[in-house]
Amino acid sequence: MGTCQIKFQELKDALIICHSREKFDSMKKNPDSLLKTIVIESKLLSPEKDPEFKHIQTFFELHRNKIHNEVAHYYQKIISNNEKEISEVSFKCHPLRTKQTKYLSLLLPYCLHIAHLNLWNVELGNNGTRYVTKVLHNVPSLIELSLEENNIDEEGIEYLAKGLDTLKALKVISISRNKIGLKGALGLASAFGSLRKLESVYLDSTEMTSYQLQIITQGLLCLIDLKKLGLSFNLIDNSGVTVLRKLFDNLKALFEANLIGNDISEIEIEPLLQDYIHINISVWSR
Repeated sequence: MGTCQIKFQELKDALIICHSREKFDSMKKNPDSLLKTIVIESKLLSPEKDPEFKHIQTFFELHRNKIHNEVAHYYQKIISNNEKEISEVSFKCHPLRTKQTKYLSLLLPYCLHIAHLNLWNVELGNNGTRYVTKVLHNVPSLIELSLEENNIDEEGIEYLAKGLDTLKALKVISISRNKIGLKGALGLASAFGSLRKLESVYLDSTEMTSYQLQIITQGLLCLIDLKKLGLSFNLIDNSGVTVLRKLFDNLKALFEANLIGNDISEIEIEPLLQDYIHINISVWSR
């Protein structure tokens, strides 16, 4: 849609956003600016407000030269009414960084049938994580989410956790190779309490301490269908064994737990292995 094709209703929307005739009149002198305001400031980029996908098409045409081809591929599918083909969005090891993550997050609400979102090692950082988190409520069909190895610290994990509770269908989550911290642990404990369908949780290499594990366990104990738990290469020591026993006693569906590379002594490990032979516990000390 070109700048000369602005419809009356869109102009009306822009006027409402501007809140003043003066600002609106000044914007009319620059149609591109007006369109950007319509599309971005009026928050019209959602299937509910844009059922014919016209706003997302306009946005794409205005920003095409800034959007990487890998991200543009998904825009083109949506604009071509092929959104049903998008069951997975994957950018594994592709550096999206903050800007491209923003463009990606704007189109995610249009992926009405998305089940898998793989953003493993795409350089999200905390800012990129915020963009993704803000639209999670628009993708309730998601069953698998990977944000592994994205330089996210406890502030980013805390923010992410606040958006996870809307993903009621989620079965698999990986936050490995980021830094959870105390704030992140508190956030995840709360989030896991709402995600009752989770079957696999991967928190490997997150610098998790025994105390942080104790906090997160409050949420993990709600996951009655949890089958796999990744806690490898963390800072869990002997003081965390009591917490692990509590998890193993209560999570009846659990059959695999990875504890490799923690600081638990052999004296504590051996009884753990003997008492829970029904669980495949992977261990060795650093």
